[in-house]
Amino acid sequence: MNHGKLSLMAAALAALTLGTVHAQTGTAAGDRTPLDADGDGMVSQDEFLAARLARAERRFDRLDSDEDGQITEADLADRPEPPDVDREALRACIEETLGVELPERPEPGSRFDAADLNGDGAITLDEALTNAESRAVERFMNLDENADGQLERSEVRRPLRRAARLRQARRQCLREQQEANDLLGG
Repeated sequence: MNHGKLSLMAAALAALTLGTVHAQTGTAAGDRTPLDADGDGMVSQDEFLAARLARAERRFDRLDSDEDGQITEADLADRPEPPDVDREALRACIEETLGVELPERPEPGSRFDAADLNGDGAITLDEALTNAESRAVERFMNLDENADGQLERSEVRRPLRRAARLRQARRQCLREQQEANDLLGG
């Protein structure tokens, strides 16, 4: 299936099941979670998958810098370099700040290899969406604490709060690291 057909299918799926995806919980029209397209106060697996697939397609389009319908190592090399950050120190600071141990992250090259399902050195939109779907199903099942096939408000809010605390700790630790570098003249 070509990129155009997949784009159209993903857009149609998103339009049919998502409606407007809200940036924050709660709207003027009612109290909905960001993924609750039908406004019933719950997020179904279909709503969750549609949002994740739409997000994966947007990310694919952003990463496909030469717009050839595939992501290669060259596309990834075109991305701006991250600031000079001591990743180990940053990780230790975040863990100390939050009082938790962060899960190990796979190396970027291994993540690329895992996403390249046919091993040809390029990730197509189809491969990206296949990967996104399997990760989304797993994520949905992990979030669905009561295993009822629906995400309740509390099941959606808890991980959002954890992510917000993580972002805040990361920003704080990056600031501290930058201040230390500035003091040392680095």
